[in-house]
Amino acid sequence: MLQALLGATHNEEHINTAMQELGPDFGSLIRERRAGVVAALCAACARVRAAERDAAKNLARGMGLHSSTSQLNLSRF
Repeated sequence: MLQALLGATHNEEHINTAMQELGPDFGSLIRERRAGVVAALCAACARVRAAERDAAKNLARGMGLHSSTSQLNLSRF
């Protein structure tokens, strides 16, 4: 249901709120086989061009990348 909402919304506020709530939990969502929620939120960020940097940072942290590596890879965002 959350994936459908994220797939349909064009509201920047919805995306920012979802990122604030779910972003810090990307790692656990991925480990708990809920990667579709992470993918839907990242796609919504790209579609609406909102919270893209936060999505990239949270995804890097969730995947266990070290902060120095994350900064290097995310510098273009």
